[in-house]
Amino acid sequence: MPRVANDAVLWFLGELTSRIVAESGIPSDRYHMGKIILQSLKDAPDFLMQIDGARDDKETNKSALERTVRCAYAMKAAGLKIGDVVALMAPNHIDLAIPFYAGRDSAVFCLQLVFVISDDLRIAFNVNKPRMVFCQSEKAPVVQSVVNELKLDTLIVTFDKSDDFCSFNEFLERGMDGPSVEEFRPTDFDPEKTVALLICTSGTTGLPKSAVVVHKNLAITAPYMFSRFNDFPTPTQMSLVVSPLIWLSAILNYVRGDSGTRGVHAGIEGRGVLDPAPPAIASRARSAARPAVPCKLSVHMPATSLLYKNGCRITHRAYERAIL
Repeated sequence: MPRVANDAVLWFLGELTSRIVAESGIPSDRYHMGKIILQSLKDAPDFLMQIDGARDDKETNKSALERTVRCAYAMKAAGLKIGDVVALMAPNHIDLAIPFYAGRDSAVFCLQLVFVISDDLRIAFNVNKPRMVFCQSEKAPVVQSVVNELKLDTLIVTFDKSDDFCSFNEFLERGMDGPSVEEFRPTDFDPEKTVALLICTSGTTGLPKSAVVVHKNLAITAPYMFSRFNDFPTPTQMSLVVSPLIWLSAILNYVRGDSGTRGVHAGIEGRGVLDPAPPAIASRARSAARPAVPCKLSVHMPATSLLYKNGCRITHRAYERAIL
């Protein structure tokens, strides 16, 4: 029987955001993505948020919440403020979601990039001027070269260990002296005017460019992905996302998880690197107590022709881990 569009997801989010507004006393917080994400993570600390299909790593909401708070405080300690740009340049893995969520709490702009060519990177950085860049250590020298050329004051953080740059774990340690999860409060701002994401455009000509997306835009539009579902939380048991973070299909899976969808990182084999796909975010407490049900899997990926063109394939082992 075909699913009929309904308002179940809006009722679900309405209950969630009403609790946020009741606590803060700020009506516009119903569109504050940072507070929505944090509340969702708090509601279900034991829920399995994401699985890294490449490394077989798993993370609960509690772990993601603690790391997000530490990352957000470390960003503030580094001098980031509302309106600053943070660039995320990495294959999808279990750490990539943390600075993405922390940026929502700190009201910094997140710029998602996959550029490996210094000319493209130079153009993007010259326009957006990131204060901080999260990337893999193998790309850090290219980033540093562009930053030096443009004379930017940019901190480079590598997700993996590096002898020359601050690693992600070292960066999180800077947030150890900050407030506890219970004491932490996201930055207050106007969601209608505060930019959440700078999304790279697709199918446009000319130089690399980004589209501006504000918090209110995300809060209103993202739920409609689930307009044909009526079972909340967990409208689907898990989401297998093959898209890199630069794709909108991946970004929406980061911001849509209030509905309680477990994120599964599918192993992608391409160019000699085993890359997982990104997680979906936050879940609610009731989802952890739900009885086992037959697997309902949502698959989100770019055109398969692009995967073939890049010599990529979904590994059978990772896919089996994702659906079992």
